[in-house]
Amino acid sequence: GAVMGVPAHDQRDFEFAKKMKIPVKVVIKPFDSDINPENMEKAFEEDGIEINSNQFSNIPSKEAKIKISEFLEEKGLGKKIVRYRLRDWLISRQRYWGAPIPVINCEKCGIVPIPYADLPVILPDSKEVNFRIEGKNPLETVDFWVNTKCPKCGGPAKRETETMDTFVCSSWYYLRYTAPKSLRNPPDFPFNKNDVDYWMPVDQYIGGVEHAILHLLYSRFFTKFLYKKGYIKFKEPFKNLFAQGMILYNGSAMSKSKGNVVSPDEIIEKYGVDAERLFILFIGPPDSDAEWTDRGIEGMSRYVNRVYRLVNKYIEISKIKNSNYEELNEEDINLKIKLHETIKRVTESIENNFRFNTAIASLMELTNYIQDYLNENEKPNIKVLREILENFIIILSPFAPFLSEELWEMIGNKASVQFNNWPNYDENLIRRDKIELIVEVNGRVRGRFTIERDLDSNKIEEIVLNDEKIKKYIENREIEKVVHIKNKLLNIVVK
Repeated sequence: GAVMGVPAHDQRDFEFAKKMKIPVKVVIKPFDSDINPENMEKAFEEDGIEINSNQFSNIPSKEAKIKISEFLEEKGLGKKIVRYRLRDWLISRQRYWGAPIPVINCEKCGIVPIPYADLPVILPDSKEVNFRIEGKNPLETVDFWVNTKCPKCGGPAKRETETMDTFVCSSWYYLRYTAPKSLRNPPDFPFNKNDVDYWMPVDQYIGGVEHAILHLLYSRFFTKFLYKKGYIKFKEPFKNLFAQGMILYNGSAMSKSKGNVVSPDEIIEKYGVDAERLFILFIGPPDSDAEWTDRGIEGMSRYVNRVYRLVNKYIEISKIKNSNYEELNEEDINLKIKLHETIKRVTESIENNFRFNTAIASLMELTNYIQDYLNENEKPNIKVLREILENFIIILSPFAPFLSEELWEMIGNKASVQFNNWPNYDENLIRRDKIELIVEVNGRVRGRFTIERDLDSNKIEEIVLNDEKIKKYIENREIEKVVHIKNKLLNIVVK
């Protein structure tokens, strides 16, 4: 026999190889980069370019699989086959709660389908069922329901007492949802065809990845069957599928049996529900598993308090007579631009695969920007600041509704923040000839420069390093390197 191991491209093999100190050989690399096996922290399990594979090197891995199969067939060393894993689906279950199986068992006629005119079969009231008798299906205990007449010969017969697997019902429930009160009226029964044609297919399905093997597969079976028979107009039940990740604690899924459960009540009591909600949404991409940490929720609680303090500071300075809204200086304009950039990022993050973590990161960035604006301006433009804060609270509200509601009221609004339209962003304002460059020294913000977009790196360094404000942070110190992120940031590393 043969033992196959590909530690570079299978996570289980990778972990085993690391533990047993087995060399890792990379045979597929990403399309746009290389992989050093000594620096790998996890297996590379995606498509890429074949390497270290003789004549199959330097071609896409998907294409290489086909060519390798063809090569083995030509040499008589193997044969490509399709291995189907479909099996008969045993749908009967020995329980009360489920769709009745519409057949009658007659000693003379055998198994007889219930006539269409007598459908649907209605289960007896649960009060009539004895759930405590062992060795019997619950429905077997209801004599008046079980005992009936054979629709074929008229003799004594018994109803089928097993019910269908709940997956049967979950395979078409979305059709019934379009008109849950539709009455039996063929051909609109069990769903209303006009409503199904109008609403279906489902625009967005959200569920755990564990559903992909059973529930989603069965739903496709039902949909394709109904389409083939002309009952519906679509072949697929769901337009888009999103499988969310799980929150882990100590490296594994939370479970009472493992004792690694975090009580949401305790977290809410200590930090508030919005801090908990924000942290869960911020913890990572929603389609990936993420680790719960106490430090993380503490950090989010501090962010919530920072937002409170920011709004309170606005309330204090708003009592002071200030500049006219029309008299905008460069800092005011940059703040407005930052707001519109944030609205765009948050909107796109929500609409594109539910990237709530990046949306919240953008909100945090705007919070820091507003704080810097207040710290660096002795007389901030209150009208500009109010416009910024109102829009900030509106786009914060889906993630922190209670916090946003309170802040909205604190700044003098009467109606709920939820009654506001989602703000629009001005693309022309965002796309500008000049941009604001953040300058850091050893990772700490030390200045902001308004420069031409796409300005040459050497020219930017010349401007920044000769600035008097920056000089005091770098003078008499050795510059190790300068990191430039185009049109965004310049970080000077000194020692």
